[in-house]
Amino acid sequence: MQENKALKNQEICQEDEIDLFELFHIIWNNRFFIAKIVFGITILTAIISFILPKTYTSESVIVPVTKSSSGSGLSAIAAMAGLPVGGDQATANVVAVLNSNTLRERVVKDLNLLDEILKDKKNEFKRPYQEAGIRLKNNIKINEDKKNGTIKIEVDWKDPDKAQKINESIIKNLRQ
Repeated sequence: MQENKALKNQEICQEDEIDLFELFHIIWNNRFFIAKIVFGITILTAIISFILPKTYTSESVIVPVTKSSSGSGLSAIAAMAGLPVGGDQATANVVAVLNSNTLRERVVKDLNLLDEILKDKKNEFKRPYQEAGIRLKNNIKINEDKKNGTIKIEVDWKDPDKAQKINESIIKNLRQ
């Protein structure tokens, strides 16, 4: 009886063992199939990368600085050093302005982006600049870093120069 249990335990242990030589043998026998899959995925990836339109990203990082009578020189130095200044309220206000459609409408007007964003459909809208601002939001990302007190602005566009000009226009309109 005890011999049967010992045999069963030994069979279970043998079934649970992994034979690395056997696994290597299976991989070696299927090496051409594996190579075809890797080659196919590589070609598919290359085709997709050439089909997708290229987009360029322009990034800028800003640090909101509060206007205070005492320590304004120190806060400017701290801002240049990358230290958090401005407080949560100032940062929240800047983020709110950056996310506003009014700012994006100004950017569309400044850079004459109406035709580029709406193409031939600009006459279909009662307020084309408002619609262009809404669509421009898909190309702009605003990320707030609460730890450092900074705000990162990213603009994605098909043309690298235009992406940079949009980013610069956002910052220019933010200062106004």
